[in-house]
Amino acid sequence: MILMSVIKFVFIYHEEYNRRRLVRRLSSYDPLTIYREGQAMGVNMPGHKKYLFQVFRIYNGGSRKTSLPMKF
Repeated sequence: MILMSVIKFVFIYHEEYNRRRLVRRLSSYDPLTIYREGQAMGVNMPGHKKYLFQVFRIYNGGSRKTSLPMKF
């Protein structure tokens, strides 16, 4: 599910995201942590969107300058 969410993130933000930033930010997170945080969202977001939101949140981090708008 997490890998599929990363693929969807790249598809949605194809021209907007910075590949190096995405790789650097995701490499600092354990996939199990991403999975657990997605599961903790419960029914607030359906299916893969739980994990897509986690990838989105990790990519944006605390930066307002380089943050992307939510498109899903």
